[in-house]
Amino acid sequence: MNSLSHSIRFSNYYKNALDDGINLALPSHKDPNYISIMWKHSRLHAPNHRVKLKNETEKRYTVIFSTIPSLTNDMINAPEELIDEQHPLLFMPFKSYDYVKFCFSKEGEKTNDALKAYCGV
Repeated sequence: MNSLSHSIRFSNYYKNALDDGINLALPSHKDPNYISIMWKHSRLHAPNHRVKLKNETEKRYTVIFSTIPSLTNDMINAPEELIDEQHPLLFMPFKSYDYVKFCFSKEGEKTNDALKAYCGV
């Protein structure tokens, strides 16, 4: 991979007005980031997580650091040393920016596993 992009994001979570009294600020989801993609070959998985607040007035502040492939559309593939008989190839090589575009497409937003839908074997 020729280059990576890094970002720091500051998030302020607060009660979602439509959460029916459970103080949910962000619903259950997986972050489709680069690390999750590279290690998803049955070795390490991105967990489902959510942001839940203690009460209606609580605020939660988070600092998020991320590293992703730059928008050069580099090819991503599983390292050969992670593929064997017990851990077969699960995803075809793909271009990073094309995958991100798919995630935000109508088809990508409908699926629970965008990576599998986009390039699963």
